Amino acid sequence: MRPSFPRVIAASRVDARAERNVLAYVVLSPWTMLAIAIASLVVNATAIAIVFACVSAVALHEALPRARLWPFALVVVQFVLVAVGAHSLMATAVPLLAALALPLIAVCTRETADLANVCARRYFFVMLYVYALSYAPALVMKSGDGAWWLICATLFAIALGVLANKTRRIRRVLASEPGLLAIAPLCVCAPLFFYAM
Repeated sequence: MRPSFPRVIAASRVDARAERNVLAYVVLSPWTMLAIAIASLVVNATAIAIVFACVSAVALHEALPRARLWPFALVVVQFVLVAVGAHSLMATAVPLLAALALPLIAVCTRETADLANVCARRYFFVMLYVYALSYAPALVMKSGDGAWWLICATLFAIALGVLANKTRRIRRVLASEPGLLAIAPLCVCAPLFFYAM
């Protein structure tokens, strides 16, 4: 007996969602970040910025699946500033734009139910996956040995992620956001290594 047409469509939607989750899992894994960091030794720094922009967009899409185009505009703005080397603008543009634009866009699109929580969640993920992650390619572009600093930051982030995974309380908090545990340690370590350099 053949499955009915609506069941086939529902099954294909589930398969597409599962494929997207597998792609996000692979792209956001700490080992992928380590592979990108090692590749930064031989690849042009602008190419590394483009790769991290793609990782940032995947992470943002995974965290905010129903978001429209506006958070991805912030990805473009931030990583263009990184590629150009405008470090002072890189440090201030996205936090300012996100703080002003996210509530305004939510109100204009009539997403006013639970406005404070919605805006806070979006701001958190934009700051983590766009702003903080942009320091990884900026670390490569800052100096000649920036690629080694990125490898050190990635290894430190992997160790931090392993320790966080062993902590029961952190594991319980991050259970709802699986991508958060994979990429968040690098998002925390990259700015620290950038300013320590």
